[in-house]
Amino acid sequence: MECTKDETAITNCEKKNKDESQLSHIKNDRNKRNKLTKPPRPRKNEPGFHKVMFEETSYYFKKGLRYVYPYPFTFTAHVKGRWLNLTVLELFGKEFHMETMEYYEKAIQIGKIRVDDKIVSADHILKNNEVLTTQVHRHEPPVVQEEIEFVENSTDMVVINKPSSIPVHPCGRYRHNTIVFILGKEYGLEKLHTIHRIDRLTSGILMFSKVPEKAREMEQAVHERQVEKEYLARVAGEFPSEEVKLDEPILTTSHKIGVCQVHTDGKPCSTVFQRISYNGKSSVVSCKPHTGRMHQIRVHLQWLGFPIINDPIYNHATAWGLGKGKKGTEIDAKKVIAELIRTRKDNSYGDEINTNKPEQINSTDINNAIENKESALTEKHINNATEETMDDAENNKLCSPDLKRRKLASSNNQIKNDLIEKEKCDSSDTKSITESPLCTGKANYSKGCAKKEEKRVCYMSRDLGEEYYDEDCTECKKKWKEPLQSELVMYLHAYQYKGPGWSYKTSKPKWAEDDWNEE
Repeated sequence: MECTKDETAITNCEKKNKDESQLSHIKNDRNKRNKLTKPPRPRKNEPGFHKVMFEETSYYFKKGLRYVYPYPFTFTAHVKGRWLNLTVLELFGKEFHMETMEYYEKAIQIGKIRVDDKIVSADHILKNNEVLTTQVHRHEPPVVQEEIEFVENSTDMVVINKPSSIPVHPCGRYRHNTIVFILGKEYGLEKLHTIHRIDRLTSGILMFSKVPEKAREMEQAVHERQVEKEYLARVAGEFPSEEVKLDEPILTTSHKIGVCQVHTDGKPCSTVFQRISYNGKSSVVSCKPHTGRMHQIRVHLQWLGFPIINDPIYNHATAWGLGKGKKGTEIDAKKVIAELIRTRKDNSYGDEINTNKPEQINSTDINNAIENKESALTEKHINNATEETMDDAENNKLCSPDLKRRKLASSNNQIKNDLIEKEKCDSSDTKSITESPLCTGKANYSKGCAKKEEKRVCYMSRDLGEEYYDEDCTECKKKWKEPLQSELVMYLHAYQYKGPGWSYKTSKPKWAEDDWNEE
């Protein structure tokens, strides 16, 4: 409306123009504030690992293993539909079982567990669109320390020979001890596009692309089965000399711990096997999978009766019964899964059975066993101990400094003598981060020390330094056994990949050599 010379109209017109001008400034200011306070959203296809993540912690190396210093970390999760109307404490009691309810109550109280970055009460009811953050002190399992062999490192491709024991991406308790983090932290390869994956325990060909266009091209070749793959495996026994082709369907019987079996309800699978060598005890076999099912090679080898000799799942000593999963053997999947869980060494990773389990020693049971001059726990004690503790007690592998002091305090002279022998035996061992490790392994003290490779020691976070210890962290209070390198390696290797116009091949692992014999 056009303003007139009427005084009232002039005043109203000026006021309107002033209000519109102020409103425009307010909108501009708000937009500026939003740009400053809201982080830019990452591009949809851009890899998400960057320098800030890489600097969360660092590595240290010991006895051929790569360790990660414990570090604080915050998990972030948007409230899911099934979480709605639960209290914060109810949620952690229902879905998260890593800690006790007492721990979660304290974490909520002191603000290690927050909702929308605010400290709330334990009975706060979760609502839609809320964000739950959990601050933890993170401990990662060690992996094998090997220099990464680059098969290709060009302008658009990175192809490596992945060492065994290292997962490709962060998963479970692994983050910095993963291939993508190691490549980013140590080789400056920060923005890689993953083309495919191989199992944590499997070594060999692993392909990344530096540019999205090449990644899409390679992914298409993989998905359309234009890629020929050859793996090497060392299996138990004398594999047939003639070519063996197996077309047996595979069913995933447990997604939780990653276990599969040959089953009529499974997905179609095809693998071609050809023996390369036999050393009198085990065979090296070329394995060419024509499909890409989970654990396909491992399951097919087990079904044929020639499992990979150190496969922690499909060559498990007790899980598969007398037939050990060989063709025609009736398998009770529930019993198999229960036995794998019962005897598993570690819960750090979803799809493998590992060995880096914290010591969970019942001090009363151990003291009673020592006082009764028993080298192993009695049935009464076994009922109150974990499987790992039972094995350690039977093999004289208990190695904590606290146990050493308890033994020294014992009035039993024989145990004192045993301890002296242990210390003599251990004197030639390399220094460890524990203050006084005992000799481990099935040592016969009258005949000398156990073999070097059977020795292992325990360590705690505080042994690394006070800066790596968190008073509220239960894992900081646990004793962790150093794994052996042999326990982190499985004899399955992705040897060669061929696709349209390209081919990648690694060197052979030592265990695949014709004259190799396991010591």
